[in-house]
Amino acid sequence: MSFALAYGSFGDLLETAKLAVKVAKFLREGGKMSLERQALATELQTLNNDLILLTFIASGMRLDPSSTSSGVAIRIRAEVQKCRITLIQFLDKITPCKGLLGTIRAALLEGSELARFKTEISKPLKAISMLMSILNLAASQEVGPQLNGVGLQVERLEDRFETLSLFVLHHIY
Repeated sequence: MSFALAYGSFGDLLETAKLAVKVAKFLREGGKMSLERQALATELQTLNNDLILLTFIASGMRLDPSSTSSGVAIRIRAEVQKCRITLIQFLDKITPCKGLLGTIRAALLEGSELARFKTEISKPLKAISMLMSILNLAASQEVGPQLNGVGLQVERLEDRFETLSLFVLHHIY
């Protein structure tokens, strides 16, 4: 089973990443840049970066359905979907914000709507971050035995090289 299939598609990851950038841009450009807005915009940029990273990880990884990584991938998929829905709902509320009326509405969003969005998006953001850490740990544990095998092969090659060197030295002198 490929990693990408555990998520659904690269398109889901990339679409969610683009939505995160759109909302982060709105937070940075729309209205007074409070510390809360700045922190939330930074979190969304981090989500974008994480999702882009996941597309690269997904492109080069094959998962055994019984592995830890496979279970983590399924959980990440669910959290990405939660983020996507929350981002779409928030964008639907802020999209009509154009001109003077939009500026007034954006100021109103600063309060209750922004606080609600922050609460809703923070849970899947934290979950994705935690799951990516677990995925990295699982991947490093799966790579460990492969690295040990490579180490043994290098040791054998060193032994053969030493034997060959002794043979050459013995026949030259």
